[in-house]
Amino acid sequence: MFNRKHRKVRYVKCPYCGKSPVRIEGRSITDKNQIVMHYKCPKNHLTTGDTPYPSRALELWLLAVGKVLKVDDVISDYFATQQKKGTGQ
Repeated sequence: MFNRKHRKVRYVKCPYCGKSPVRIEGRSITDKNQIVMHYKCPKNHLTTGDTPYPSRALELWLLAVGKVLKVDDVISDYFATQQKKGTGQ
């Protein structure tokens, strides 16, 4: 619309195949009434642990990709900007 250049965000996609992750929702194993979610690569390369919060699931995905790519400075910059904004769960 305004001819903005959009930077391709590399650390959100799977580091092995480059596909976008899929958020999967399901029931908790311990408490059947609680909904939990996690992010997973469509080709099963990488997955995260279960959490009840969508924002926390995204943070876990970013940390997992950061460990694979060894881009801890990019991930820490992301969390630093989130803390400056004051957004939480």
